[in-house]
Amino acid sequence: MSRPRAPLARLAACLLAWLARTALRAALRLVPLPRRRSFHKNNNNDDKGGRGGDDRRNGREIGADDVVLVTGGGRGIGRWLALEFARQGAGKVVLWGRTEETLRTTCAEVRQAGSDCWYFVCDVADRHAVYRQAQVTRQKVGEVTVLVNNAGVVAGHSLLNIDDEALLSTEHVNVLGHFWTLKAFLPSMLSCGHGHVVCVSSVLALTALPGAIDYCTSKAAAFGLMESLSLGLESTPGVRTTTVLPYLTDTDMFRGVKPRFSWLFPPLHAELVARRTVEAVKRDEAVVFMPRSMVLLVLMKSVQCWGVPLPK
Repeated sequence: MSRPRAPLARLAACLLAWLARTALRAALRLVPLPRRRSFHKNNNNDDKGGRGGDDRRNGREIGADDVVLVTGGGRGIGRWLALEFARQGAGKVVLWGRTEETLRTTCAEVRQAGSDCWYFVCDVADRHAVYRQAQVTRQKVGEVTVLVNNAGVVAGHSLLNIDDEALLSTEHVNVLGHFWTLKAFLPSMLSCGHGHVVCVSSVLALTALPGAIDYCTSKAAAFGLMESLSLGLESTPGVRTTTVLPYLTDTDMFRGVKPRFSWLFPPLHAELVARRTVEAVKRDEAVVFMPRSMVLLVLMKSVQCWGVPLPK
């Protein structure tokens, strides 16, 4: 039997991929991702209809009393996150980052969006700088109620080609930076029983790629940190967590990167990631895949890990 022509085989593969993507999107619309219970006071509304204050439809409102701190807030996803929180009604927004020029520009945009805004130059890899600027933030702005750990860097090399200092920089910013900010701001959230911690991770935390070993490792560590933190906070229902797992995003960090199947999974826009993240905070979603079809990649990897060969 003669082998099928390459163009016909490629066309058939594209058709099957399109059908699979369409079916997956339709199925995922019917299956909501994990969401925790909302823990609002019921205000004595438990009588009629049996509705209490922990109705899942009650989200977390972003209000004038909220102080939202975004690390890496001068550019990329962080910039759009700050703007989206402002548009959703956050009273105060605080930007942390390493480049004062971008912080100043974004700060002005956030103020135009309707929120009071401050910025502080801070490298989250430096724990002493984090603790110092956390104290300054408390004194000038107030206690942080929404902490968004967004700052991230990438070297983008294989293990034997990556520079030691670049490797250390990625792990210090993308992993240890989360520990320092959490140690700085989580105690006040726990003491008042109110707060939200957001981690902007990556789908590469669960399905790694070659050539970015520093980034994939750091995002996997951040995901594990948030999972452990979420379990530890179960006894404090007023403090919640959201872990965001976006696909490749069109930011300066990944400029020039061309994914293999870009026609199937095009890069996400940073504004979309920010808007979906704030929606997840308001709806108290624990884990957010962007797009939801990324769940398929994780499932395929799980199947492969159990020794089931995938079709080539």
